[in-house]
Amino acid sequence: MLSRFRAPCVAGVLYFALSVAAILLTSREPGISAIWPANALLLAMILLRPREQWWSIILAGGIGNVVGNCVIHGSSFSGLFFAAANMAEVLIAAWATNFTVSREEPTSNVRTMVRFTLWAGIIGPAAAATIGAAGFYLYFDKPFFQSFLTWFLADALGLMTFTPFFYALFAGEYMRAYRERTAGRRMEAVALLLLTIFVSMFVFVAHRPLLFFITMPTMLIAFRVGWVGVKVACVIVAVIGCVATTGEFGPLIRITPNPDVRILYLQIFLLGQLMIQWPVAAALNARDRLMYQLANSERSLRFLAAQSAVLMLTFDIGGVCRKAVGAPDLLPDLDVEDMPGLSIEELARTSDPVLRDAHDMAIDMADGLYSAEFSARDGRWLEATFRALEDEDGRCPGTVMTLHDISVRKQQAIALTRTAHTDSLTGLFNRAGFLKRLERELLVAPAGTLSLAMIDVDRFKLVNDNCGHQTGDAVLREIARRLAGQLRPNDFVGRMGGDEFVVLLNMAEWVRAKEICARLVHAVGSEPVRLPLGGTISTAISCGLARHRPGSTVEQFLHDADVALYEAKRGGRNQMVAA
Repeated sequence: MLSRFRAPCVAGVLYFALSVAAILLTSREPGISAIWPANALLLAMILLRPREQWWSIILAGGIGNVVGNCVIHGSSFSGLFFAAANMAEVLIAAWATNFTVSREEPTSNVRTMVRFTLWAGIIGPAAAATIGAAGFYLYFDKPFFQSFLTWFLADALGLMTFTPFFYALFAGEYMRAYRERTAGRRMEAVALLLLTIFVSMFVFVAHRPLLFFITMPTMLIAFRVGWVGVKVACVIVAVIGCVATTGEFGPLIRITPNPDVRILYLQIFLLGQLMIQWPVAAALNARDRLMYQLANSERSLRFLAAQSAVLMLTFDIGGVCRKAVGAPDLLPDLDVEDMPGLSIEELARTSDPVLRDAHDMAIDMADGLYSAEFSARDGRWLEATFRALEDEDGRCPGTVMTLHDISVRKQQAIALTRTAHTDSLTGLFNRAGFLKRLERELLVAPAGTLSLAMIDVDRFKLVNDNCGHQTGDAVLREIARRLAGQLRPNDFVGRMGGDEFVVLLNMAEWVRAKEICARLVHAVGSEPVRLPLGGTISTAISCGLARHRPGSTVEQFLHDADVALYEAKRGGRNQMVAA
């Protein structure tokens, strides 16, 4: 970008050079140029600079305009008149464009392009054409309406054609585009621009109606080179067309002998070319920017996923992985690069169908999240969450799954569950934990294989009353230890509350169940309990045993054992009674 101090001087010199060149090459004496690029130069420079620097550039451009008119027309008064018109046009276009697009490139997308066309292609040129046509009427006796139309089209064409070109030039877009392209793409761009020059020169020298030929190379540039190439191509076509038509060359000579009408037709043709090229180039530019943003987003996603503890996988309808990004160590012995092509079962390496079920449910009910937990081969717990994907036609091509380690959460949940189901004094099942286990065993155990023993500590209230609750707690802990020590791994014992215990025996032999219960009574009563503070205390228990009757509920099962316990206590305590 031009430096702050050199910009006004450069603006004045370039404005003078462009205005003189435009008048000499594209107008008849005295007349209005077919295209006016000088205002586009000032507009591009202004849009790239802060507003406090605008006035020095405008003043320098106005001086360049006055000097140019003096050199060509020999009149300083007309030069002041025309300079005022041109500077007003630049200020209107600059203020409106800069205000509405917030310093975006004026033709970077469809939204800014429409606003730029409104202010720089219609309103600004119309204001300048009104002042300029009045000047031509006063100083050169030119018809007002004809001068207004020619001036309006020349300025509109100049601003719309050359502003994007100069803006890209001063902003360094051409150098960036050159550096970003490969050698092959650079050669392709140069070749297409040379083709545009050749076709434009051929069309505007020939006397046959071949103007439509120009569309072919410019469209090729739009698709192959992009918006930055279209800006150059539009300038090439406009310059060659204006110089040739003003010099009595080209197909427009055959239309009318009137040079002013030929210029009008040329301006309309060039504006039509802009209207064809701009929407296509803007759409392609938006697509390229979107693809660039998507590529950056994907790179960012891959980076974030690789740094996080989450693995993201996409699956097709059949459950085969198509893409994987993220934490590589969640699935043991598999690299992220090796995951595409593997099925859900091959990735998880488990026969548990929970993942496949969650994948299928996400596809069948596409508007929800479906999670599944499973244990990896290394013992960790993982949670997979599936969500259906949707393509541009609204169909579901598969699912996306996020996978993360929930081992800590699972351990905490297990610990909380264990705490909720464990008696804090004895370490046995508490009432809730034992009943939950009893319900589960009733669902899965074969009929006639479960027996339930209700146990009550004999005269435990006297222990608490005479020796204190601390002694009572020690007695309960020791009784719990002795009961658990007499049971097999598939039997369960719990404390229902107070001095009441319960034992679930999983065995088909009724005689054997009664033997175990008798052994429990003996284990508790055969040896006094040693107290933590010294001394001993004798203990005994009463036990009521009941066998599960097919069809009976948990409550009925407990009631049967409780009735047997009542019989044991009524019969003298320190014994076992079977229902």
